[in-house]
Amino acid sequence: MNRSIPKCFGSRRQFDLWREAAFRSTPGGSDYCTDCTAAYQQRMGRQGRCAYPGTTFAPDGDGFIEGNRPVAERVRLREAA
Repeated sequence: MNRSIPKCFGSRRQFDLWREAAFRSTPGGSDYCTDCTAAYQQRMGRQGRCAYPGTTFAPDGDGFIEGNRPVAERVRLREAA
């Protein structure tokens, strides 16, 4: 089965490596928009590869910058809790 990957990843291998690292660092609690950066989002936007241009970036509870996808997008994809 050939599942699609987010357009912001350059290859299936790149996406699989990210997923493996994300799972090891925060099992079940990470997604590619959370781990994105504002600079990467802008670059992907210019290339037409950002599916969620409404993602905003702000410090999390530990002071790290975290991407926050709009709730409407998460609800549409049934990702919101």
